[in-house]
Amino acid sequence: MTLNQTKSSSNFMVLSILSGLGFLLLLEAMALWLTGGRFEYPLDDVYIHLAMAEGIRAGGYGVNPGEYASAASSALYPFLLLPVFPPEIQRIVPMFWNVVGLVASAVLWAKLLIAGGYGSDRLRPIGLGLAIAGPIALLMSSTAFLGMEHTLHTAASLAILLGLVRLIQGSPNWTLLFAGIFLSPILRYEGLALALLACGVLFISGHRGRAGVGMVLAVLPLAMFSGYLMSLGLDPLPNSIQAKQLIAAKADANMLQSLIAKFRNNISNGGGAILLGFVLALWAALVASKTVRSGPYRLLTMVLIVAGAGHLFLGQIGWMNRYEHYILTVLVAGLLLVVGSVSDRLSKPALAAIAALAMGIPSMWYLPEVVGHFPIGPRAVHHQQGQMSVFVKQHLNAPVAVNDIGWLSWDNENYVLDLWGLASAKALHLRLGDTDDGWAGPLAQEHDAVVAMIYQKWLADAVDPSWVRLGDFRLKDWRGFLGGHTVTFYATAPRHVPAALKALDEWVPGLDPLTYFEYTQGPD
Repeated sequence: MTLNQTKSSSNFMVLSILSGLGFLLLLEAMALWLTGGRFEYPLDDVYIHLAMAEGIRAGGYGVNPGEYASAASSALYPFLLLPVFPPEIQRIVPMFWNVVGLVASAVLWAKLLIAGGYGSDRLRPIGLGLAIAGPIALLMSSTAFLGMEHTLHTAASLAILLGLVRLIQGSPNWTLLFAGIFLSPILRYEGLALALLACGVLFISGHRGRAGVGMVLAVLPLAMFSGYLMSLGLDPLPNSIQAKQLIAAKADANMLQSLIAKFRNNISNGGGAILLGFVLALWAALVASKTVRSGPYRLLTMVLIVAGAGHLFLGQIGWMNRYEHYILTVLVAGLLLVVGSVSDRLSKPALAAIAALAMGIPSMWYLPEVVGHFPIGPRAVHHQQGQMSVFVKQHLNAPVAVNDIGWLSWDNENYVLDLWGLASAKALHLRLGDTDDGWAGPLAQEHDAVVAMIYQKWLADAVDPSWVRLGDFRLKDWRGFLGGHTVTFYATAPRHVPAALKALDEWVPGLDPLTYFEYTQGPD
C-alpha cells in the first residue's frame, strides 16, 4: 500500500466511524428526550439475553433458576453479557458491544472501499462519500441502537468478505478471514451460510487445508453448542429458531412450497425487494461483464448471489430491519467491489451514479422509518415492559405468566412462565400444536403463577376459563415496536384475586402519565 493509499485508508476509517457513531448518538439523543432522560432499548428482547446471562453466571442456562431453557437465538451473545456490574450498569453492556460492533463494521466498510479502488485519485471523492454514507444507509447505526447481537454479526460477515477480497488480491489475511468464519455462525445461525460459502471459495481456490480449518471453525462451535443443549435435556436448536420452523411447518408441510412462500413473503416487503435488487445487480454484472465473468471476482460474485438468494428463501426480513442488516451490507459492499474492479471501463459519472443508487435506495426505504419510529421505541418499552417489571418485582413479588419475558425475567428471583415459548419448550409446542383452548391454565398452575399478563390478540386461546380478568394496562401513545399496546391482566385462580388487586392498587397510582390501568370491576 502506497503512502497515499495509507492516508486514504485512515481518512476513510475516521469518516466512517464518525458517521456511524454520530448517527447512533443522534438516535440515542432523540430517544432520551422522548423518555425524559431514561436510557432504554427499543426492544424487550435485549433483556432476554441479559436474563440468560444471569442464568449462565448462576451455573445454569435459562431465565429461571433451576430450569434449563434456550430462550436466546444467539449461541454466543448471552456469554458476552455475563453480569459483572450492578443491574443498572449491567444493562448498558449490550450497548457497549453494539458500539464495538459498529466501530468494527465501519472500519471494515472503509477497508473494503479501499480494497475496491475507491481510495485512488480518480475515485477518492466517490469513496469519501461512500465512507460517510455507508454506516447510515446500510443500517449499521440503527441496528446498533437496538442493542442486539446483529451488529456484531454484520462485522463478522464483513470480515469474511474482506478476507476473501484479500485472498483474491493476493495478500490473504487468514486471521481476519478465519475470525469472521468462526464468529459469524455463533453470533447468528444464518451466518453459517456465508461462512460455508467462504470455505467453498478456499477449496476451489486450492487452499483445501485451510478450507477444512474453516469448516471446523464454522461448524464445530455450533455442533458443540447443540451438544451442550442436548446435555441439558433441551432440543439441539434454540426455541426461537424452532418457533419459526414450526410456524412454517404448520403453514405449509411441503418444503418446496414453504421455501417459495417464504421468498414471496420476503420480496413483498420493501427490504426484501431491495435485497433482491442487489442480488439481480450482481447477477447482471456477472452476465454482462466479461471482465467480471472471467476475472478474479467471478467466484466472489457467485458467492454473494447465492448468499443473498439464500437469505430471501430461508431468512427473515423486518422487525426493525435487524434480520436483513448483515446481508444488505455484504451485498452492497460486494457490488461496489465488483464495480470497482471494472472502474476503468466506466466513466466517472456512471460510477458516481452507481454509488448514489447503492446508498440512495436503502436510504429512501429505511431512513424514514429509522428516524420517525426507532427513537419512540425506547419510550414504549419503558412505559410497558419497564412498568410491568415494577409491578411484578416490587409489588406482586410472585411468579407470573407472560408472553414478553425480557424485562420481567431479568433481575427477578421469582419464576416467569413464558407462554410464547422462547423460554419454555412445553409452552411453545402447546401454542403451535393442535391444542384445546385454555392450554395455559395447567401450565400456570404447575408453576404457581399468580397473575398472567398477555396480549389478548396473541394468546386469547391460551386463557383458562377459571382465570379472573383484572383489567387492561394501556398505552395512550400507540407508537413503538411492541407486541401490542394493551396488556390484559388475569388472576390465574379466584384465590389469587385479593393479592393481585392489592398489588395493582399499590402500582397504579405511580404509573407514568402516558399509561393507565382500566380495571374490569374497579379497584379493590
